[in-house]
Amino acid sequence: MNRLSNVSILLVGALLLTNCSTSSSGNNGTLAFDESSYAVTSGSTVGLVLTLSGNTDPSGVTVTIASSGSTVAVPLSTTCHLSDAPGAISSCPIQVKGLATGSATVTASGPGLAGASASVMVSASPGAGTLAFSRASETVIAGSTLQITLELDDSSGVTGLPVAISSSNPAAATVSPTTCVLSTAQPTQIVTITGVAAGSASIVASAAGYVSATNAVTTQGSGALPGTLSFGSNVQVSVGGSQAGTLNLVGSSNVSPSTPP
Repeated sequence: MNRLSNVSILLVGALLLTNCSTSSSGNNGTLAFDESSYAVTSGSTVGLVLTLSGNTDPSGVTVTIASSGSTVAVPLSTTCHLSDAPGAISSCPIQVKGLATGSATVTASGPGLAGASASVMVSASPGAGTLAFSRASETVIAGSTLQITLELDDSSGVTGLPVAISSSNPAAATVSPTTCVLSTAQPTQIVTITGVAAGSASIVASAAGYVSATNAVTTQGSGALPGTLSFGSNVQVSVGGSQAGTLNLVGSSNVSPSTPP
């Protein structure tokens, strides 16, 4: 009888221990990010918001934040203390910095909590590109105009870049416009140069963070600048057939139409 009593006591004790263990390891709340995925460029940061719900313990719980790809994106803070009790702090902002192109998963976990995760996609930083004129030098006749193209080359992700355009010697040549806005989507601007009087000037395009683009302009006295003739691209023609070609007059100024000899 004593043996049976002892066995019964052991079984009851085991059941009590099991019940206590199950209760202590129960879910003490749920973590969630405000978005399931985020995007950031390399070298920049993106803000995540982590929220705890279903935990009313006033003492709260310490949450750990980590990244699956420490070379791609990392959280700048790795812990925060949260509670869903009335008047307590239940959310915390987390800044994640992009380090290199790729993807990483940011996770949040805490004792007894249902964890949270979010994906972070890191893309390359915008490429600044370079400023350049379509040609390095020009010759213009006083009283006439010519046009060149200002270009933003090899850029990516650039928007709203203000560019100043000026002449180093307005007495010899002036320029229009004197300002423009370039972007990766709209990377060119036609620039008009007007010859004023014999002399030379540098047409300069400048923008913050960029090496300036320069075009050397020589203004000649009034008269015609003959320029040069050149054909356009090569064309192919079959025997007995015909094909139109293009003849260009390049670098001329004040040349009037005339009847061919």
